[in-house]
Amino acid sequence: MADPMKRIMNKNLVGSALTALMGFALGCAPLTVQQKSAVSGFSWAAASVGSVTAAELATMRDETIAMTTQRLLLGGKSKDPRLADMNSLDRGFDLDRIEVVINAANALQNYGSGLACLVQDGQTPGLRDAANQFAANLGRIPEIRDSMNANQIGFVGALVQQVGGFWVESKRKKAVTTLVMSTQAVIDKLCDLLIRDFDPNGGWVSLQLLVVEEPLKAEAMAAFDDATTYAQRKPALEALEMAYTSQLERTELLQRIVAAALAMKKANAALAQALNKPAYTIQDLQDFGVKCQSLQGASSILSSIRR
Repeated sequence: MADPMKRIMNKNLVGSALTALMGFALGCAPLTVQQKSAVSGFSWAAASVGSVTAAELATMRDETIAMTTQRLLLGGKSKDPRLADMNSLDRGFDLDRIEVVINAANALQNYGSGLACLVQDGQTPGLRDAANQFAANLGRIPEIRDSMNANQIGFVGALVQQVGGFWVESKRKKAVTTLVMSTQAVIDKLCDLLIRDFDPNGGWVSLQLLVVEEPLKAEAMAAFDDATTYAQRKPALEALEMAYTSQLERTELLQRIVAAALAMKKANAALAQALNKPAYTIQDLQDFGVKCQSLQGASSILSSIRR
């Protein structure tokens, strides 16, 4: 069976989507208040999930470097085979790998921002910037790049700009509907990448945090037990705090990222339904908003703990 993304984003669809957009430009009913609310809510949540996820992953890498450094200071070179090269402070959070995930998260943020511009006021500069960044981030993700050629990736960004530039004021509904339907498979794929990588039960982010936390805890507790002065206990407790903060991220934040990405896939389908049918359920869209708020709340709490 062919990849659904390839079926949706093939060259025929590139032409037919723009043709359909032009053909339906006449006689299109405006967005209802409920539809505008659905699109606005989805776009806000998508942008928020993308921005929080990208920021948190970058923070996790910084914290991993700090934890590895602290473990080396407390215990010296480790014999734990899981820690491999002692010169690798980021421990699996190498830049090439996290850049791919951050690009996926940023693409979701770009999509949400572009959709918000389209449905709210059609500001051409903001829409153009979001579209260009969206296409650029897609091109930096191997899983997306391998499924779509350069022309297809460029079409995604061009479509956002086309619907914004020509029909945003008079035929906003058809423009938004065409955009949502044409990018649905891409958005689902981006969500799948986050679900895979942030899975708290075996995703690579979780595994990398775990393999750094455990040795640091062991070294910190041993150093604290051997300490006899305040000056000796202080770095041991600081190291232990680092490890437990990372554990909190691994057990609480990762599951919220995955929950938000799963909810976004459902909301993505619900949004298409909301734009195509006069009667629809908003439950999946509401659930996406709830999951997004939960992720934002956890991120805010962890930010205060880090300080």
